[in-house]
Amino acid sequence: MCEEHSSYRSSERGSALILALLVAALVATLAVEYSGKFMLDVQRSSNYAVASQAQYYHAGAERLAMLLLQQDLASSAVDHPGEAWAQKAPPFATELGTIEVLLEDAQARFNINSLAMKRQGLDDLGLEPAQRFSPYQKQFIRLLQTIEQSPLGQQEAIALTEAVIDWLDADDTPIGFGGAESLYYSGEQPSYQPANDLFRSVSELRLVRHMTEEIYQALSPLLVALPEVTGLNVNTAAESVLRGMNKADSLEPLGVEITQKIIQARAAAPFQSLSDFLVLPALQSVVGASDEALGLSVMSHYFRLHSRIESGELTRYTESLLQRADDGRVAVLQRLPGNYPWQNIH
Repeated sequence: MCEEHSSYRSSERGSALILALLVAALVATLAVEYSGKFMLDVQRSSNYAVASQAQYYHAGAERLAMLLLQQDLASSAVDHPGEAWAQKAPPFATELGTIEVLLEDAQARFNINSLAMKRQGLDDLGLEPAQRFSPYQKQFIRLLQTIEQSPLGQQEAIALTEAVIDWLDADDTPIGFGGAESLYYSGEQPSYQPANDLFRSVSELRLVRHMTEEIYQALSPLLVALPEVTGLNVNTAAESVLRGMNKADSLEPLGVEITQKIIQARAAAPFQSLSDFLVLPALQSVVGASDEALGLSVMSHYFRLHSRIESGELTRYTESLLQRADDGRVAVLQRLPGNYPWQNIH
């Protein structure tokens, strides 16, 4: 009996030890799990606080931008890089870290939604290509041929332009040989439908027929999607975008030597009117008084505000689209997460 009792007590002690080890392991596991959740909650709270504070900082930047744009319009009917709104400000110190802001002329880029303006005869393939397309569409065809990273021939540029026009227009009939409507996109994997509406974002171009990622990456820094047809501001436009101009009967990009003369002329004195721009000797055989000048301007109504807020290891980017009316009122049309764009502004 003694041996049996001793064996029973030994077994009991062994079971208790195993139970104690299991409890200890369970407690350790729970401690690690709850510790991880606690740290995650702390990080989430910290991120939320930074995001909320960043929104307030960006809202403050918006108000400052509105004031600058209103003051600018009160003193000048021309927009150019020498004005106060266009100056790059140094980083501002904040309670969280730093904030950098940049106000960019949105009409310094080619407005992809201007392609929605059609010309009569667009569907007539018997016409010369330059006769089929509107001034804005011809600008885009020329611009596509200036992409150095992924050069397009004229026919390729026409095909892509036709596909973009189809993406914008309300009908379901493809334009030319390069167009694409619902029948084409329904055959994609996965299938989808064209917007048949204005672009909400330049990134939608990735969905358009003929558009490759290489072309998109090279082209997107030169484009903007605005809610209406707009003119290109010749005082702020990038050199590549300026090459979209040429004679009405030509789809070839403007020569680099001519765009260099334009840049030199505006650096010496910003164009005060479109007439001042058109009388440049270098342009006399190019734009002249033709309807190509309809897509040009020396004043802008749309601007993009970019902010970058840094707090420790966190960086938050925000972008706003601002519209300045003729009476000076400025409205925020869009606010969304953005990218730091300064390296893409020319």
